[in-house]
Amino acid sequence: PVIVHSRKAIQDTFDILKKHKVVGSMHCYQGSAEMAQQFIKLGFYIGIAGPITHTKNKTIRKMVKQIDIGHMLVETDSPYLSPEEKRGEKNTSLNINYITGKIAEELGMSEDEVIEITTENAKRLFKI
Repeated sequence: PVIVHSRKAIQDTFDILKKHKVVGSMHCYQGSAEMAQQFIKLGFYIGIAGPITHTKNKTIRKMVKQIDIGHMLVETDSPYLSPEEKRGEKNTSLNINYITGKIAEELGMSEDEVIEITTENAKRLFKI
């Protein structure tokens, strides 16, 4: 699988990936729910990172509610994109709980369920 970090080039990224017929993860995805669905159709998982916790970032929280958790991965993007609670600090994998907690809150699930499902998603993608 490939891991793609696309910023301000979502449509171009989609067009390229569609031509090459690869699967993978859209790392630290910050696009719309509609484009996320298009990436999922190509066989991609959507990486959710610290920005989901940022107070003003309604786009990601809205997107998380509109895609199936069976296509989400959880990531920290260490040392960048710290969760709201740790803004201004170096991000580490120790902050993953802020992300899983916010996803759980948005989806009305337990954090344990989010962890279990997203872990299985990662195992499936990376064939672990």
